[in-house]
Amino acid sequence: MTTAADETPWHDDHVLLRDGRAIPVRATARRPGWDQLPPAVRSTIEAVAGSEVTSTWSAGTGFTPGFASRLDLADGTRVFVKAASSADDTQHGWPMSNAYREERRKLSLLSRDIGAPALRWHRELATEGEQWILLGFEYADATPPRRPWRADQLRWVLDAFVEHAAGLAVVPPELELEALAHHLLSAYPERLECVREREGDSDWLHAVAELCAEGWEHLAGTGVVHMDLRDDNVLISDAGEVWFVDWNWPVIGPPWVDPVCILLSARGDGLDVEALIAAHPVLRDVPPRAIDCLLAVLWSFWSAAQHESVPAGSPHLRDHQRWYCEVTGSWLAERRAAAANPPRFVRPAEDALSRFVRPAEDNPSASQSDESDGAAPLPDSSDQLKTTRARASRTNPMGEAPRARLAGVRTAYADMPQPVKDFVETELGSPVVQVTPRTGGMSPAVASSLRAANGRTAFIKAIGSDVHPDTPSHFRHEVAVLRVLPPVPYRASLLSAYDDGDWWRCCSTTLTAGTPTGGQRPTATPCSRSCSSRQPS
Repeated sequence: MTTAADETPWHDDHVLLRDGRAIPVRATARRPGWDQLPPAVRSTIEAVAGSEVTSTWSAGTGFTPGFASRLDLADGTRVFVKAASSADDTQHGWPMSNAYREERRKLSLLSRDIGAPALRWHRELATEGEQWILLGFEYADATPPRRPWRADQLRWVLDAFVEHAAGLAVVPPELELEALAHHLLSAYPERLECVREREGDSDWLHAVAELCAEGWEHLAGTGVVHMDLRDDNVLISDAGEVWFVDWNWPVIGPPWVDPVCILLSARGDGLDVEALIAAHPVLRDVPPRAIDCLLAVLWSFWSAAQHESVPAGSPHLRDHQRWYCEVTGSWLAERRAAAANPPRFVRPAEDALSRFVRPAEDNPSASQSDESDGAAPLPDSSDQLKTTRARASRTNPMGEAPRARLAGVRTAYADMPQPVKDFVETELGSPVVQVTPRTGGMSPAVASSLRAANGRTAFIKAIGSDVHPDTPSHFRHEVAVLRVLPPVPYRASLLSAYDDGDWWRCCSTTLTAGTPTGGQRPTATPCSRSCSSRQPS
């Protein structure tokens, strides 16, 4: 299927801040071009590369303003070259050229099996009163992943962590790498104090501080951690081969940190990353509290850094730190809420499916199954999804194998589990007294306009994986998108969302208009007392 992202160049990809501003993700660095390098530097590069440079392409990704270009050579080969000088250090106010030297040193000692393009050569030279460092890399015929993330590309990247696990587990002692916990946590009290001075004290800051303090234990490890692994430091070929680039800042820590850092941007793009964590070999056994500690310390960094001055060579750096701060804070808040409020109901195993899949004799329109709404293949690595598959294979109390719903055959509001209805009535502040089902559409989800006794109205969408295994993830994506889009008159506003992490996604949005109907209008019906037995708390 062709998406809008596929129809635009990858270098035009962008993300949205909560205020609705679009910021580029592939045009973030102002780098010098080939013609801006001193003649002695250009001639040295051509000499060591073994051929004349015929054309160049400068990388706009990343947040470092050093020279980084693909060079096309007269002999038909290509090389990727990075270069920086002492003049760059002075101009940008930090030792950028030393960062390139550190990358050379670390790549020369790290295992070749870390997923990095090979460093072919390096040179140091002095010219025009400045000292230069030049790095020549194997050219990877690949591009950064598309944003928003595509599921196939994210899967390839996550698979690469498994593929290179052995190489990343080897830390030569001569590398003298800093411990991840010290790298991230040594200055967290000062960062949180900056946030407190700017925004005031809060329970949230106390929770973040508590998690950061626990990070000394949870972030300890013995493997190589890239620690600067974002989507702009990933390259993916058309065939799915993955490279991790820019190894300037590796540290020693646990192997799950880099995959979680990658999932941050995927979550910001609306993907269900909790399901990916539960299924991934490197992530599924990580204590949830450890991931919370990482998110807390990253939030502390971005929350403080986003307010610093904007560097001339990286005009979108603070915008991206603000975006990551929003995404990290939102994810951590949801994880803490889920931990404090575990699933609020238990489905009886024997009748879970029968409540939501009606037998054919009770549903004349379901005379044949619709394969597009059937049970999709589920990852064997998730015990939770195995259980769902097992339930779907049982016969229902009518003695029949459950049948997939036809498109447009919706679950009734009254069939929702009571805890979900309790959640809705709590949000509305009063018992639901009227339900108007929505007709049409392709989903078997609950879709109804509600009116509460206090006059408040809402539109609810809800579904469980027993009804359809794919739709809950679609709802999670929709909720993630609605949370970052600015309010506009023509789109319903998200009021709240319920997710027990296993089965139901319930989102309530305002809805003041109906959809065109081709026949009789749906009839509003009073809600039974079973839907409103719980008094608002």
